[in-house]
Amino acid sequence: MTDKIKELLHDLANLQQPYSLESLRLIFEKKKELFVKDVKLNEKYTSHWLVLCDINSEIVEWQRLQAELQKVANLKLEITALSSQHKIIQSRLKKIKTELLQKKGYFNHNAKPLFDTYHSYLLSKTPLLATAIPTHPSQQQRVLSAYLTILEEQLNALVLKTVRLNLADVLHRRRSFSANLKQLNIIVTETSTDAPQIYEKMKAIKARLVHFKTEFAKAQRELTENLSNQEVQKEIEYKLSLIETSKAELLSVGVKIAKSDLGQDIKTMLESDYEIAPNKEEFLIKQQNSLQWTNSAFNLHSWYSWSTNSSFNTDLKRSQAEFNYLQLLHQRGELTSRIKLLGEQLTSTSVLVNQSSTAPNSLIDLKKLQEHILQLFSEYAPNRKLTNVSNVSLVTEIADSLNSLDKRIDDAEKSLQLLEKLIEADSEILELRTNHSLTDETETLIPNNEEIIELRSTELQRQQEILILQEKITLCKTCLSHLAAIIKISSEQDTLRKEKKRLQTEMQLKNASQTQIPDCNTYESRIMQIQDTINLQISSLVTCQNLPTEMEIPIEPENEVNTEFTMLKKYQDDLCSWNSLICSNNQRATPSFQKWYQQLYIALQMHTFDETSCYQACQLLRDIHFELQSPNNDVLTHYQTLCADPQNQWQQLIQFKPPLPLVNDNNELAAVQHPALSRYLQALYEQQQVLEKYHSKESELLLQAIQNLHQGCLLYESNPKHPALQYLISNVDDPRYEILQKHRGFNIVNEWLAKFCSLLFDLIKNQQERTNYRQSFFFKPTKTVKLLQDTKAELISCMVG
Repeated sequence: MTDKIKELLHDLANLQQPYSLESLRLIFEKKKELFVKDVKLNEKYTSHWLVLCDINSEIVEWQRLQAELQKVANLKLEITALSSQHKIIQSRLKKIKTELLQKKGYFNHNAKPLFDTYHSYLLSKTPLLATAIPTHPSQQQRVLSAYLTILEEQLNALVLKTVRLNLADVLHRRRSFSANLKQLNIIVTETSTDAPQIYEKMKAIKARLVHFKTEFAKAQRELTENLSNQEVQKEIEYKLSLIETSKAELLSVGVKIAKSDLGQDIKTMLESDYEIAPNKEEFLIKQQNSLQWTNSAFNLHSWYSWSTNSSFNTDLKRSQAEFNYLQLLHQRGELTSRIKLLGEQLTSTSVLVNQSSTAPNSLIDLKKLQEHILQLFSEYAPNRKLTNVSNVSLVTEIADSLNSLDKRIDDAEKSLQLLEKLIEADSEILELRTNHSLTDETETLIPNNEEIIELRSTELQRQQEILILQEKITLCKTCLSHLAAIIKISSEQDTLRKEKKRLQTEMQLKNASQTQIPDCNTYESRIMQIQDTINLQISSLVTCQNLPTEMEIPIEPENEVNTEFTMLKKYQDDLCSWNSLICSNNQRATPSFQKWYQQLYIALQMHTFDETSCYQACQLLRDIHFELQSPNNDVLTHYQTLCADPQNQWQQLIQFKPPLPLVNDNNELAAVQHPALSRYLQALYEQQQVLEKYHSKESELLLQAIQNLHQGCLLYESNPKHPALQYLISNVDDPRYEILQKHRGFNIVNEWLAKFCSLLFDLIKNQQERTNYRQSFFFKPTKTVKLLQDTKAELISCMVG
């Protein structure tokens, strides 16, 4: 341990002022084992170690103060943060209040008509449910939600009527489009959803027809340009011959029809059936199949009729005659159509006479052209058989085909337009069903004719009612939205108010904590004081000890620990206790006194080696602490004057202090057995009781003096030759007892007179040093001082005798 102390002293000696507290902390941290509780040291280094302990304690205190300062700073930051949060919440509450007023104003103004209307509605429907208008937001919300449901149901009922009417109109248009398409041989039912596919097919068919028309027109033009007059004339003659032949056949058929044995009414009926048949050939095939089945050997019904009906054969022959008549009618129609067609072709061929050329274009290959035309016909009309093919006949065939193509293209265009409208109608139907969630079958949704008439007549009124309901619903939803916002904002307001109250409580607690914490200036002043104290302590260590500047001290084995170390440590602990009390009370003292005191305390530490010096030092520190509590610091100023350089003049103050322990209670002292001394002490105690009633400071001072004299008397009785008794002689000369020598009352005149006479004598004698006026022959000391002097005189006489 001795080596570590030497190292630490050497480290401190190498430092330069001002000493950094952080650097010192690091240095002392490395030697922290020196400052443990049960450390044992050589007596030689005890004083150094004790000063180092003080320095270490000051460093620890500095760390604590720094931590306290940080706590204060953190507390200020917390209070600032809480204040900022409080301001934010206060601002938000102000905005919320304004917002609530606006929304409540809007709600109260617009919701009242809704509540009144709903109340009237309930009165008309269910009077028992018609309660008073609610005032609580949650009740208002339930009422408005219920009213909104009713309004939406009423609106949906009215809208459904309009939707049904619109649906009927759309379906009527769709049926019209479907009927028109049916006339164009396109079947689209009401439930069919393949209209888009049919539309695409019709687009393809139209494109194909346009293609054929273009190709036929081109081929017709090229073929017409290469016709010769001879070919045209020859074709005309051929057409004429065909017409004549057909007319002859038509005449023959007409004769057969006229000679038919059927009755006129049957003929008329058959002619009517044949005329109304859309497809004549299918009609004949159907009649033929029916006749063959009736005459079939596999028809059991025919066998039954043949066996039971005697007129079966007659009826069968009549049916055969009727079928033959139908065939004649069909032949007549076919021949008539053929003659008409041949006539048209003849006319077309006659037109070609003027268009034919005497010199055909030899650049065109007519054979390939014919093949191309025939290929077109095979693609356009696969079932069409062309006979006696020639250039002229092809031209006429193309002309006929172009006429039919124009019609088919027109029909295709009409079909496409109708399909577009039908698809649009389907889209409208789907939109109506989707938008209004119509899941029933369409037929069940369509109103009948009477309903349609009624719906049309009430449509205008219904639309007005719908507008009114929509306005109410919009207003109701807006009010519900405002009400929800009011509830939400009110909830936020309650939460913010609770948070505001919590912040206020927390701020109050922290402000209360802040008021209990000393001002930062106090901490900073204490830190500066610590800095000064440490500077003085280190300087004292460096200047008072002959420390090597280098680590020349050889490491020696530790000496045997002296038993006096424990006592020395106890003495220093006593000094430290009084020092702590003084440091806690000297904040109001001047900086010069604080510095002087630190120097004095360090000097006392350095020179306290035994019981005598410890008792004297404790007496001095106790007296300094006592005087610090007095508003008048004349005694302390006097001490500073007597001991201007504490490091070298500390004994000037110690000499006034008896080497006696401090006494807290008179009961701790035993009774003095010497009669005279006991009597004087008793008189002093009585005088102290008198002073205590009116002069507390003087009473306390006297008590301290009495306790010292009391201990001196006891010490005399136990050891008359004890050296401590010598210090009691100068004890009364201590400047702090000056106040006990001052008169009060009438005797103060005596004191003034003594002062005046002493001053006058000094002027007459021209003396530089002032004469003590209390030594004048006519000066009368105070009763307290007289008792002290008498007691001390008695003690001295006892010691001498």
